[in-house]
Amino acid sequence: IKERARSSIAEKSDLRLIASDIDAKAVQSAENNYKRLKVNIPIEFEQRDCFEFNRHNEYGDYGLIISNLPYGKRVGVSDELPGLYKKLGNHYRRYCKNWDFCFVCEDFRFPQITQFKVSKKIKFVNGGIPVTFFYGRF
Repeated sequence: IKERARSSIAEKSDLRLIASDIDAKAVQSAENNYKRLKVNIPIEFEQRDCFEFNRHNEYGDYGLIISNLPYGKRVGVSDELPGLYKKLGNHYRRYCKNWDFCFVCEDFRFPQITQFKVSKKIKFVNGGIPVTFFYGRF
């Protein structure tokens, strides 16, 4: 399975994988983990505010966004998260129309808050916290 995935990625020369976070330490940690894996798939690492993503269509008309969102228990600001999720919804629906998404989130209300069209939900536990994987298209 891994070989098929790698070969299909290699066939798509225009494929770009970008990993980003607003926190420089998180970006560095992700890059260090990537280097330890020693995979032959190029990934661009960026320190970036997600609200700047694709504002000028620099990543194109279609793509896939995968994000492990902040959780209230993990970050200690659960009262502020619905506002963040609403802002995410507004941004991605405006700048990433027709993109697919995969979000991991603790809040089961995430689709309603963001107004995202979710086609699949998978519940699981991440770091001892019950979360849901939401998949769909903006």
